[in-house]
Amino acid sequence: MENYIKIIEEYRKTQNNNLLTVFACKSNNEKQPEELRDQNYWPRVRLIKTLWENYTAADKPLLKWLIKEEVKAQQECMMPVYALDIAAYMLYKYMDLSDVFDLFFAKFASSNEFYLDIELVFGYNRVETKQYLQTEGADQPYAKDILKTIEGYEDALSQGAIYKDRDAYMKYFEERKIKILFNELENAKAFYKE
Repeated sequence: MENYIKIIEEYRKTQNNNLLTVFACKSNNEKQPEELRDQNYWPRVRLIKTLWENYTAADKPLLKWLIKEEVKAQQECMMPVYALDIAAYMLYKYMDLSDVFDLFFAKFASSNEFYLDIELVFGYNRVETKQYLQTEGADQPYAKDILKTIEGYEDALSQGAIYKDRDAYMKYFEERKIKILFNELENAKAFYKE
């Protein structure tokens, strides 16, 4: 764990992606899809778990890198979504409105778009995020897609859907969901072989 802390601290200072090479998604290139595995998945999980213990807004570049690698691991190797969920939440906690694009990517580029919570894409709140997507963020790729997604989920409100506001979502994640995710990661070790 101490080595992971050192890597995180050095990355905070330098943002040198060469420090992260050993954590990048690396397929084992098995021919059978059910045998495909990311050889660096468990070291990356340990890095994410270490970061969880002490992260700040300064870790956003690292979190965005981790999210990209987690999505790649799901797309190429069908790895579990639990570490992606943790990394996305950490970005969400310290997000700026412009980070909604990375959170949208985390939710919808992964192989299991139904797993990550839509509250991540709502940002601070749906109204503020929609306003941002219609103004300053309007020229960004996927701005219209994100806007349509939020509006689609808002339509579900009339059918009884319930969404948590930012404070309620953060409380839920930090008090309940993180424990479930850590347990799921432990259980996944037997199936995905650490």
